[in-house]
Amino acid sequence: MKVAMVTPFPDGDLKIKGGVAGVSYYLSCSMVALFPELDLHVIVPSYCGRQSVDVVNGISVHYVPMPNYLPPALANISVFRSRLFKCLSTLNPDLVHFQGAASWGYRYKGRKIITIHGIPEKDVLFQSGSWTRLKSQVLAVLEGMSRKDFRNSIIINEYVNDSIGSQLVGNKFLIANPIDEGCFHIAGRQNRQVVLFGGVICQRKNVLGVLSAFCKVANAVPEAELWIAGNTSDPDYYEACLSFVAEHKLTQKVRFLGSLGIDQMREALGAASVLVLLSYQETAPLIIAEAMAGGIPVVASNICGIPYMIDQGINGFTVDPNDTDSAANYLISILRDPFLATRLGIEAKRYAECTHHPVTVAQKTMDAFKAVLDEGCGK
Repeated sequence: MKVAMVTPFPDGDLKIKGGVAGVSYYLSCSMVALFPELDLHVIVPSYCGRQSVDVVNGISVHYVPMPNYLPPALANISVFRSRLFKCLSTLNPDLVHFQGAASWGYRYKGRKIITIHGIPEKDVLFQSGSWTRLKSQVLAVLEGMSRKDFRNSIIINEYVNDSIGSQLVGNKFLIANPIDEGCFHIAGRQNRQVVLFGGVICQRKNVLGVLSAFCKVANAVPEAELWIAGNTSDPDYYEACLSFVAEHKLTQKVRFLGSLGIDQMREALGAASVLVLLSYQETAPLIIAEAMAGGIPVVASNICGIPYMIDQGINGFTVDPNDTDSAANYLISILRDPFLATRLGIEAKRYAECTHHPVTVAQKTMDAFKAVLDEGCGK
């Protein structure tokens, strides 16, 4: 079986820049290991350089230039899609698995399936700058039209059905995101009170809300630290975060780690006592699943897809993302009560093993691929 996967993907340094890149990498590695008969090619939209082919951890990766002179939404549906289709024509795969913009696969005539990772028309509303509502409306039209062009889709949790289920007109396969298998082997916590945030530093991730909650945590638990792992997509928002840290005299307690490689992220998780994520818009955050796999309690927003991952008071806590007092109280309780932290962690790990283990996800994905090819319903 020859499969082309069109997706964001880590660079050669294996730094995960965005959850979809992580998902595609873990899934690809698991699938080529489990299914030697699979001829997998990964196609990556690239904003630099010419079209090229590389090998990343034994996986053939084709970089197709994304024009930077057009807004991404228009580039997806026009120039990039044309270049992508030429690449696919050369590869001639049995099946194309799209992970990212639905518009990449619009009117592709071969057998295809898409994994819906996010709702970009909702995500864009939390970007800084002007015309965000207009951008959202344009994306809603382009992505909605493109989603309806697929007859097979993978949804990563039921929030996708809640949000855009009416646009997914064919077969639906419920398959959660895979995570780094090494997260299941994270050795226990160090003797530090580390609160970890993982994600892009931007308004949608509400990092300022995390910092506000941590102010209260730092007063109650003086030895607590906040580690922020992730790159920034909004320099102005990042500067606002730095200013908040300086204004509240948290410089010695807050560490900005930047974008981390897979091994570095695992080390950060190994040092964490609790994960915090107070986003305004999410589907199924990879960092939550990774923390849960490591037996790390989670305090996260009660919005979108997160409540499908966290069972309140059983394997973590959810709060309104603007309720930083409640978030702080949950964080303090976990830091102060090792028995609570252990209980939550055990249940979190159990959930992750059943839902997010890469072997399980790879097998379910292969089953979906075979179903599409066997039924001949991929077009």
